[in-house]
Amino acid sequence: MKRGLNISISAALAVAFAGAASQLCAQAPAWPTKPIRWTVSSGAGGGLDLVARLVAAPVGEALGQNMVVDNRAGASGSIAAELAAQAAPDGYTWS
Repeated sequence: MKRGLNISISAALAVAFAGAASQLCAQAPAWPTKPIRWTVSSGAGGGLDLVARLVAAPVGEALGQNMVVDNRAGASGSIAAELAAQAAPDGYTWS
């Protein structure tokens, strides 16, 4: 008898969680609503830049927004890392 009770409590919790999650997702604002900036720590035309641009095109298309590859070479990557660290934590700046 206890086993049946445990299963029904688990099922009830799963249904409640699914309902709450669907409500949260329905209320979440659409993302992205503006272009995404991807900071790259190498100069334009390098290997890392090429890979970033090859990845950015299909990802931007899948998200329905443009992805801007922003090359910030120098200081062993510290310039690009600092730029990303100082950006607003809204998901629109990638590093």
